[in-house]
Amino acid sequence: MIPSENSLSATFQMQRGSLFLGVNFTVAPGKPLAVLGPNGSGKSSLLHALSGLVAIRAGRIALASTTLDAPSERCFVPPAQRRTSMVFQDYRLFGWLTVRANLEFAVRTQTRTTTVDATDIAELLTRFELDQIAEQRASVLSGGQSQRLAIARALAARPEMLLLDEPFSALDRVAGSSVRAALGETISDFQGPVVLVTHDLADAQRFCDQAILLDRGRIQMAGPVDEVVKGIESAGPLERDGTPAG
Repeated sequence: MIPSENSLSATFQMQRGSLFLGVNFTVAPGKPLAVLGPNGSGKSSLLHALSGLVAIRAGRIALASTTLDAPSERCFVPPAQRRTSMVFQDYRLFGWLTVRANLEFAVRTQTRTTTVDATDIAELLTRFELDQIAEQRASVLSGGQSQRLAIARALAARPEMLLLDEPFSALDRVAGSSVRAALGETISDFQGPVVLVTHDLADAQRFCDQAILLDRGRIQMAGPVDEVVKGIESAGPLERDGTPAG
């Protein structure tokens, strides 16, 4: 069990291309955060900073008492050394490996050993309805199966923080319903901070307790998810210049 004080604290600025991102927020275990906003607002860049894929320019990112990135302290923990798992929009599976091997790879990468607990893998396969296709290559899976595997692989690494980047954007309604059910159970059981990037207000309310609205790299609204969603709905759609929210 991860202690309740294992919160994510993020106060930082970063530059990515023409986008300047400046944010200040915390995420407590059991209080998932939804990140909302139009295209180009900095949502994915925020996740990349939290995961260590992009270094911040100033400020500090910390998980509990561990500093992950703080330029003024000359501290930067590489992605592979952070106990963080990220589920990408495009899955990022190893297509040449089987479903089971994808999960085992995540375990070995995190533990730095060749030993894998077969019981843990079996539980994940069953939980995400992957047990019947465990020996199939990831390259032949459907969209729903691929996304369930991506979430299961994220959990196989036993992370202390879970980051989700538009996990339903590539799924049709039928597959999306199945994955939403699996993800809902995952988020409910997860003992660390969860950050969900989504353009879907219903998903934000379904999975999260808190929310922030990003626009042009700045937080425009923050608070309980229902209040933020109500504020967004009263202000109009998230689209700008005809660009779909995302």
